[in-house]
Amino acid sequence: MKKVKVFILSFIFLITFLWTFPTKYLVSFILSSNGFLFSRIDGNFLNLKIEDLENKYVYVKNLSITNRLIYQEIKIKKNLKITYKPFVKNLFLEFNRFDTDMFVKDKNIVSAKLDGRLKVFKKGDFKILEGDGKVILRKISIANLNGLRLEYNIRKNKDYSEIEAKLRGININGEFKGKIVWEDKFNIDGTFTGRFLGQTVNRNINEKFEIKFLNGLL
Repeated sequence: MKKVKVFILSFIFLITFLWTFPTKYLVSFILSSNGFLFSRIDGNFLNLKIEDLENKYVYVKNLSITNRLIYQEIKIKKNLKITYKPFVKNLFLEFNRFDTDMFVKDKNIVSAKLDGRLKVFKKGDFKILEGDGKVILRKISIANLNGLRLEYNIRKNKDYSEIEAKLRGININGEFKGKIVWEDKFNIDGTFTGRFLGQTVNRNINEKFEIKFLNGLL
């Protein structure tokens, strides 16, 4: 009985400590050691707000982090929300008039506006995508795709995702239909029909990419 009381008291102390402990000092150390500058950090273990966050490539204002047992959430104003649920290994991204010009310093690398949602979840050895939305790609280092407007719709189907996308731009106008199989690598396979660089095309596309930044999350 005594051990139970000690455990309960220890548990209450731990929860209270985590609730009130100001993690801003720890976060400040981590960010500064990774080349970030910031103006003010406030909060505790469960809620954290960063007014300005800056490094060589990005500048972010009004960033908030919510840390709970069943989910973690990152918000940039009302324009971007990233939610992660570790127990079910689900990752949600919601874009609401999210403009990369808000935080990317070099507009020549990428300049885009996003609306929509994207969900990534684990199913066995596969990662499945779902979502729909729009992307206006004003600028990217690949010059042929400047001014691209993309509308996408992604649905799950067994161990893969089906994708339909409409592409409109200066040098491209057409539709892509295919599937995404994401196991060890991200594999997109399908057909693009339409016009590209003034030519009518009906082309099969099969590309593989390695995406490492989600390793350990999904």
